[in-house]
Amino acid sequence: MHTDTAFVVRECLASRVDRNADSHLEKVVPAALSAWLASHGFPDPHSRSVNGETPLMRAAQHGEDAVVEALLELGTRADALDDNGNHALWFACLHGGPRPSCG
Repeated sequence: MHTDTAFVVRECLASRVDRNADSHLEKVVPAALSAWLASHGFPDPHSRSVNGETPLMRAAQHGEDAVVEALLELGTRADALDDNGNHALWFACLHGGPRPSCG
């Protein structure tokens, strides 16, 4: 492994959320995102529901761009697959998202 790559991998792993430390998770996950997760039946940003669906997939499916952005900032896996082999981008494309930004 290239030296720079190894450094980046170590930094990424060090910055990941410890899913077993609830108090740490509460500090990392904003209250609005925690409420969204709870309202959709997800205990945390890295959990899965029926058919292996992740919070990122659900948010992408419903065009909830702010939630998608918050989940990606927390390091949720964009490449995670549901039980049918689909990922969040597939859900976003299927349902017409993400919306273009105006700026």
